[in-house]
Amino acid sequence: MVALTGQLTRVNLAKYSGKIIMTISCFLTYWGESQDDDALFEAYLVGPASFLAEAPEALSVELYAPATATDPLLGGGVSPLIVAQLRFATTGMAEHALGETAVSRALDEFQKLPVSNWYAEIEVMRGQIPLKASGAAGETTAVPVTYLVEYRRPADNEELFIEYYCAKHSPIMSELPEIRRLEIYTPVDWRNPLALARSNNMLMCDCSFDNLDALTAALHSDVRHRLREDYHIFPKFTGRVGHYPMRRVRVRP
Repeated sequence: MVALTGQLTRVNLAKYSGKIIMTISCFLTYWGESQDDDALFEAYLVGPASFLAEAPEALSVELYAPATATDPLLGGGVSPLIVAQLRFATTGMAEHALGETAVSRALDEFQKLPVSNWYAEIEVMRGQIPLKASGAAGETTAVPVTYLVEYRRPADNEELFIEYYCAKHSPIMSELPEIRRLEIYTPVDWRNPLALARSNNMLMCDCSFDNLDALTAALHSDVRHRLREDYHIFPKFTGRVGHYPMRRVRVRP
């Protein structure tokens, strides 16, 4: 069973899929307006990202930038300007790193970049790679392209929502053609030492592919239609849902 205590939801995907790989991820998400997303990302790589790469005890640091892939079942939406993902072995290590200077210096540097009306959110979640996908089970390398999906609170029953998603929805996602990695993120209890709002995500999902053509083909497949049909019978929730095609770059190690 999934145990729910306040904002903490624990779920072990091993009961659905056998062996899993588990880490703790901190997501630093930037929203705002940019005239040139590519130029912004390049500036972020040589500025703020250089500080994030020094975060103590981080297993890896990966950056996501908006990309273009058509989903015939969804209209175009607003994507984050940049998402930075820092992986850690434990929640305590993530909290310690956030309390040090790396993230705060990255935020200070971001203010110097060509972007307007921006703000940042932060969330720490437990990532689990639960399912075999196209011969890449358990892969933790930075696959170049992802379809990053987030589900924000509230749900009528958060425990039931996560239970359903992990047991019913994620196995369908694992059947997307050419998927390289599927990772599900669920909440953990953590202390936020930064003056940033939490994203308030109750679940995130990373569907990774080798390139944008593979992602687009997957989004036009019969499996995508099955996923949409399943979405319509999810346990009731009223929070925002985001679907973001993004390219990914690893900056550490």
